[in-house]
Amino acid sequence: MNHYPWWKNCLLILFVIIAAIYTLPNLYGEDYAVQVSLNESKPVGAAMVDKVRNIIKDQHLHYLSVQYQEGQILARFPSTDDQLKASDYIKASLGEDYIVAPNLAPRTPKWLQEIGANPLKLGLDLRGGVHFLLAVDLDESTKARENGEIHTIS
Repeated sequence: MNHYPWWKNCLLILFVIIAAIYTLPNLYGEDYAVQVSLNESKPVGAAMVDKVRNIIKDQHLHYLSVQYQEGQILARFPSTDDQLKASDYIKASLGEDYIVAPNLAPRTPKWLQEIGANPLKLGLDLRGGVHFLLAVDLDESTKARENGEIHTIS
């Protein structure tokens, strides 16, 4: 038997529904993307969308979309291979005046973005992108230890 008043149960259900809505963007995933912007803080012109689209088409690369968003151009790709090739070709074609960066773009629907529901951003450590390799010269380290020397990593 439930000993709580009905309004507390309704409030709990409301919080669970809101939490479920705001976790939805994490289920949609991300697309591989290439982001194009100007070196200066000025926005890229909307006319550049066709130029970027033509560069991608000339290289016969598969792409999902090329769109103008918030003063930048965002080209979405189905695979990392296409993304990296397109990034190299776009960078070579546009020159030094533009910043061309591989990126990940969320597939969150517009209605979720409008209410402020965005996917959780995972750092490199959670994506598996940080790997360290430490090489130690054991002979040198042993000699330094025997001589009482302290070595620092530089």
